Formats: sequence, structure tokens, C-alpha cells
Amino acid sequence: MQNPPGSDLGYTEDFIALLPDIVNLLPYELLQQLAAAPVYVPLQTIGTAQALAGIPQASLQFSGGAGQPPLFVGLGLRRGGNGDAVTINDQVTPVRAAGNVELDLVGVREVLQPGDEVGLLLFGFHPYFLNNALLSLAPVPVTVTGSVSLPLQVR
Repeated sequence: MQNPPGSDLGYTEDFIALLPDIVNLLPYELLQQLAAAPVYVPLQTIGTAQALAGIPQASLQFSGGAGQPPLFVGLGLRRGGNGDAVTINDQVTPVRAAGNVELDLVGVREVLQPGDEVGLLLFGFHPYFLNNALLSLAPVPVTVTGSVSLPLQVR
């Protein structure tokens, strides 16, 4: 695989030196979206040792968000129910934020301990899906409701 996300493989020093200037050309609203933390929605606090293993399924309803903006959805984990949530297995699923959507999220595998909290992470921007078409979309508010089925396995 050439130039994986986060890699500077193949980029010249001159190009890398230009990146701050390129970022400064972006509109303020877009920079706010790119720098914004994901929204974390707690789903379940784990009571006994379990494994999260399989393909989570989501039934989501989107409203607002003129133009069907892309969102990136993944499962998050807060160890012990504290601190910031991290994306489980660094995986997200892109989705168009329009109407009712039934989707399989990316398969996950994680050992969970009592007190851990599993939730849904919603990103307006994600570097795994960086391209010019996404960067040209104006940030718009989107309301999300729905449910998520977690593939929990007793250990």
C-alpha cells in the first residue's frame, strides 16, 4: 500500500513545508469542523467481563444536515467509564446523514472489563476518508437518533 493515512511517504520536504499555508487558506468554519472532537454517545456500561466481538448493527435516523453530509460512525470505549473515548480498533464507517439508515458497522474485537463504557462515536470529519470532495462540504448541524446492537459475548 502506498502512502497510507498518516504517512509522509512520497511527500517532499517542500510540500510538507507548504501544509501550514494550505491549512490557513481553509475557511474558519471548515477548520472548526476539522478540529472538532467527535460526539460520544454512551450506549452501555459493562457489568461483568465480556468480549465485544462481531459486527455491530445500527439503526439511525438523521434530520437537518442539508445536502446529506457525510458522517463517520464507530464504536468508542471509555475504560472504567472515565476519560476520553477511543475508537475501538480505529475503525469507522462512512454514512450519508439523510433519513433512516440501517447499517452494519465495521467488525470489532475487544476484551471488556467491568466498568468499561461502550458508546457510539460520530465524526463530522475523519482522516481515513480525506479527499477534496469531503473538504468542500460546508459543516452543517445534524441531529442523530437511533439504536445500536452490540455483539457482546460472555467470557
